Amino acid sequence: ENFVGDPNFWFIHQVTTKNDWRRKGIATELIKKFLEYSKTKNIKKIFCDIRQNSKHSLGLIEKLGAKECGWLKGLDDDSEGDVWRVFRFDIATD
Repeated sequence: ENFVGDPNFWFIHQVTTKNDWRRKGIATELIKKFLEYSKTKNIKKIFCDIRQNSKHSLGLIEKLGAKECGWLKGLDDDSEGDVWRVFRFDIATD
């Protein structure tokens, strides 16, 4: 889905795998395929947010080349104390 009304910006809301499928490269492959697909659609930037305490997710997104570009706090009632780090993929277009 586009982000903030700009069709050149997309947002990854959530990537989740079943507990027994985790740490097997599934999320990595899903995100890689999504990044490849975004290039075919001429998308310029993809954003995502990850909870500060989600070390595996943070490591994954950084390994895939995302750059931290901000943070959010208290997005909703049940995450009032949570800090979310915001990341951006800059999609190269040929």
